[in-house]
This record gives sequence, structure tokens and C-alpha cells, in this order.
Amino acid sequence: MVFTGFLAIGIPLPAIVSFVREELGLASTLAGLAFGLQSRATILSRHAAGSMVDRHGAHPIALAAMPVLLLSTGLYLGSTLTGSAHTPLSLGLLLCGRVFAGNGESFLLTSAIVWAINLSGIANSGQVMARQALAMFLTIGVGGFVSIELMTVSSFASVAFV
Repeated sequence: MVFTGFLAIGIPLPAIVSFVREELGLASTLAGLAFGLQSRATILSRHAAGSMVDRHGAHPIALAAMPVLLLSTGLYLGSTLTGSAHTPLSLGLLLCGRVFAGNGESFLLTSAIVWAINLSGIANSGQVMARQALAMFLTIGVGGFVSIELMTVSSFASVAFV
């Protein structure tokens, strides 16, 4: 589940800056904002994710996180469809997508770790966290490769569509 969910996070990462700079023609500062906004959203939503997992259980929260990540990719795709003719709208959709991706990441990772620890036992919590981290970073690495390959043959729209 972490591997699949993090594809929505890892694939767009390398392409975001070039989309904002080259396709939308905006400044590096805005490209940096678009890139970093997801991390800020992740940090700010981590406490809420933990509280919801405690209240409702890990399984339902993990399942609820996946559509949030899907929504983020839909917003990315929407930002490409409006294009440079409507740059503020494109940037707004992209930024909203980044916030949803950050929230989805927070809820997915928190719930997936708790869910796996509940299944494997507290004695195996270190292994669980290591495997979740491995899946997360592997996906970010694979996603980066996929993104770069897609950007060489197409545009950010193809990255958002995947």
C-alpha cells in the first residue's frame, strides 16, 4: 500500500519545478514553493493523522488516504489542462494538489505503519518501520525515473496522468 500510494508522490516530484518554470513560465521562487508545499502540508497534518488513526483505526484511514492522493494527481492534471493561458489558475490547482498530496502522504504513512505494527506485533515495530521507509524511498526513486522519462517524451500532463 505504501509503495502504491507513494507513486502518486514520487512520480511528479522531478517534474514540478520544470512545469512551473518552463511550461507556466514562472519564477524559481514559485517553483520552489510548489515543490516544498507538500512537505509543509505533511508536517502540519501529521498530528491530525495520528489522532484520526487512534480514533478510527489504521485500516480505514489508510484506505481513505488513497483517494486523497488520487485527488492530488487529478489537480495536477487540471493544472496542465488550463495551461499557460490561465497561469494563476494552473498554479493554484498545482498548489492545491501539493497540499492534498502532503495530507495524503501523512495519513497514508501514519496509518500504514500503525496497521503493520498491529499485524506484526510491537516486538517487530523496528522492522515494520524500516520496511515502510524502504518502500517509501524506493517509490520516490522509481517515481523520479518514471517522471524524467515521461518528461523527455512528453510534458507534465503525462506525468500528472500517470
